[in-house]
Amino acid sequence: MNLKIMVFALVFISSYLFGYGQMWEIEWEKQMGNSKMDMFADVIEDFNDGFTVLGSTQTEDRKDQDFWLVRFDEDGNTLWSKTYGTPNHDFPLKLAQFPEGGYLLSGKTWNAENKFQAYILKTDSQGNEIWQKDIGDQNYNCVEDIIVMDNSSFIISGTKGPEDNHGNIWFANFNTDGDLIWEKTFGETKMACSESLKKLPDGGFVMAGQISEKGIPDSDLWVFRFDKNGEKIWDKQISSPGINIWPECVCCSPDSNLVVIGWHGTCMNDINSEDPVFDFDLFLAKMSPQGEILWTKNIDSEGSEGGNAVVVRPNGNILMAGKKETSFLGKIGPWLLLSDENGTILNELLLPFKFNGDQAADIINTADGGFVVIGPGPVELNITRSDGWIKKFKAF
Repeated sequence: MNLKIMVFALVFISSYLFGYGQMWEIEWEKQMGNSKMDMFADVIEDFNDGFTVLGSTQTEDRKDQDFWLVRFDEDGNTLWSKTYGTPNHDFPLKLAQFPEGGYLLSGKTWNAENKFQAYILKTDSQGNEIWQKDIGDQNYNCVEDIIVMDNSSFIISGTKGPEDNHGNIWFANFNTDGDLIWEKTFGETKMACSESLKKLPDGGFVMAGQISEKGIPDSDLWVFRFDKNGEKIWDKQISSPGINIWPECVCCSPDSNLVVIGWHGTCMNDINSEDPVFDFDLFLAKMSPQGEILWTKNIDSEGSEGGNAVVVRPNGNILMAGKKETSFLGKIGPWLLLSDENGTILNELLLPFKFNGDQAADIINTADGGFVVIGPGPVELNITRSDGWIKKFKAF
């Protein structure tokens, strides 16, 4: 090989490795670690600088789980921390911010009939509660995601259904006082649920969910696009016979394409049996603004793994957050991946595993070119200990 070519190649490779090594450099991190169980579910870059995180924490007597809102400055210092909720267990899922700086917290609460019910709560910019509401009746099972529109009304999506194994995709528009403007459902006689909403540059929004036959764990991906008034522009189902697919997050790329991340379960026995056994992979798909499937990927490691959140970088690369749940090599825990715009993996990072159920639950780009990751996301009440954590990575 020509000496000049060799030197150039070495410089290029070194620069490439250094550049992707830099992307995993942590600027600051915090683990809350109270004496009970707490967790972080959603994070936003605040309009007033810094970051605001929605989670939950247990009451002192461990009889109740409350919503928890924590405000960090840009250096990771805690500005304030507040809790809210009902006398029952409250499980947070998503956080949004109004243009004037107030916050909208959403999720579900365990009601007097021992069923989950959709629940929303509004605060001002300092976290002082303005109102809280149960939505509808016990058939409104939960709020999975939420977006604030340009007029400060908000749209929420979730599941509505009278039975545990028969719900429909449900989404609704509310004014800033929490009064219902309109609502819609999709799914009819099948089992369907919404998982993720994303506001689009044109003022409309996209929703990703799943659909299956009632009582059969063989779900297909279902993606919708709506205009700003909630009128459906198109919907698209990705059929996967014998495979269970459910999305966790959808986002929009700089070229207006849509990226969906989630879990892809291949059944190892009879999917219609009482106890189907799944091997899970991280599922990734890219769609055009018109709903055309551009490509799908199943990212398989040496065990079971899945994706919880995704963002698209300004250059079109895709940054993912999830978990390695099982591993033949013993490598489990919160998992970060970077791919190019075609889904080819460029780099990955496995974060330290600290407690049962630990995972990367959400990821956001930051204005300085870096990104923030939080975990562990929603956890089961039978877990005896978990800590909410946040990590700010430097620009790359």
